[in-house]
Amino acid sequence: MQQTDASAGSRRHPKWGIVAQVVGAAGVVVLALLILGTWFGYGFTTDAVHRALGDLDTAATSAVQQAEQVAVALEQQAADPTTDAKTAELLRQGAELTREGAGQVTEVQGQVGDLEDAAKLALLAVAGVGTGFLVYLMLIHGGVFTLGRHWRRD
Repeated sequence: MQQTDASAGSRRHPKWGIVAQVVGAAGVVVLALLILGTWFGYGFTTDAVHRALGDLDTAATSAVQQAEQVAVALEQQAADPTTDAKTAELLRQGAELTREGAGQVTEVQGQVGDLEDAAKLALLAVAGVGTGFLVYLMLIHGGVFTLGRHWRRD
């Protein structure tokens, strides 16, 4: 037995169409706000990472400069004619070790720069994937809104 268009349409409730439209529209708005929040969060986080690692870089630069000053002072003391040969040799070795330590700090500075770039890239990937997922959900809510319009017309 076939149903007529009138009996098929009578099973749909216009109230559900309104509910679907409200849920669809509200979902799109909430998801748009979440997308904005994602990118504001990305900006805030990358700025915080940049500031923190910038402070670390400044401290490392200062440490390298101070190590060089110490090495120069040790070499000057070693060159002093009143310093005996054994002490002078120890002072030269101390200056050399101080410079080696400063060189290692400089290497770490380079690694920190690479870490900053990697952290920013990872944050960008997370924000991008999150945005893609939220856009997908927006499309679903847009479909719910359209379905609600359809139900209201029937």
